[in-house]
Amino acid sequence: MDVNGQVEMTITFLSPVYADDLLRSSLPYSYVNVDVQSVDGQQHDVQVYTDISAEWVSGDRSATAQWDYGVIQDNTQPKSYPAPTKPSWPSSHPLKTYGSQTAYSAPATVQHNAVFTHAPGQGKKPTFPNFKPSFPHLPWNPPKNKNTGGVAYHKVYRQEQLEYSEVNQQTEYGYWYYATENVATLTHQSGADNTVRGQFIDNGYLANTADTNYRAINDDYPVFGFSKDLGSVGLSTQSTLFQISLLQENAVQFLGANGIQPVESLWTSYFTNETQAVNYFYNDYEKVSSLSSSLDDQIASDSTAAEGDDYLALTALATRQAFGALEFTNTPTEPWVFMKEISSDGNVNTVDGESRSTCHWT
Repeated sequence: MDVNGQVEMTITFLSPVYADDLLRSSLPYSYVNVDVQSVDGQQHDVQVYTDISAEWVSGDRSATAQWDYGVIQDNTQPKSYPAPTKPSWPSSHPLKTYGSQTAYSAPATVQHNAVFTHAPGQGKKPTFPNFKPSFPHLPWNPPKNKNTGGVAYHKVYRQEQLEYSEVNQQTEYGYWYYATENVATLTHQSGADNTVRGQFIDNGYLANTADTNYRAINDDYPVFGFSKDLGSVGLSTQSTLFQISLLQENAVQFLGANGIQPVESLWTSYFTNETQAVNYFYNDYEKVSSLSSSLDDQIASDSTAAEGDDYLALTALATRQAFGALEFTNTPTEPWVFMKEISSDGNVNTVDGESRSTCHWT
């Protein structure tokens, strides 16, 4: 992004995937890294603003959102586990033989207890201030961030959690975290989109205030903003990092020998609470960037050697699409991985056949 031919911003979005790392695979979160550099040879005072809106928490824009702000100072490392062994069928469960195949026996009837809702539509989009910023800024007087260190976060969620449900292809449960490093030049604010964004445009910083009027998503569209003062930026790049994550304790409902049971997300085995997982992921960026580059290089090398550049174009696009459909659950010693069905009813790992054409058998 070019700013008046004076400053250039390079914004890198990274959703990492791993072929052989259960711990990191249990954290399907995303990074946003912002690099800022002068392009006209002059020094410029730069402040960066970013926010997310309550639209992340539900596909039903009339649903009530709730939120909180906090700072993570806990540097607890994840629990370690030995590599998983080859799974085997537990001898304690009854087995039935169907022809030449053996499978778990299942109850004849199952009560599905998931709750589904239907949204009336997206409604209007968030509004933006209709005035342009003036430069230079008003007298610089940002509020002081006295308790620095750790990772600052906005936590946003649907007030009425609908576990295992989705509306308009958005999940209706879990807790979203938007986080960044808690430095002295960081300010934050929650509130109506016009209010928060207007505060930054007018002043170049946020007010370090929290809106506690929990309300519908489309009621003065609440947003959750961060601003960082990068100071005087010249030819040397200044960087700032953000991350967004969705924390769900239970990942799926599993139909097994004992009927329908919840299965926990794999991250719950490594971390005792949500903020530990968020903190670990945020501080893992340098390592993750290296791992992601290595994986991309390997895919590029193998694909080009196999079928050339056209094949690489496909595999490079397909890698994160395929891994993005995976849900890592259960425990590190017996991990279960589920793949979401491409249809719309919320099932996973379906084994039935489906066709959009008519088949005629003779």
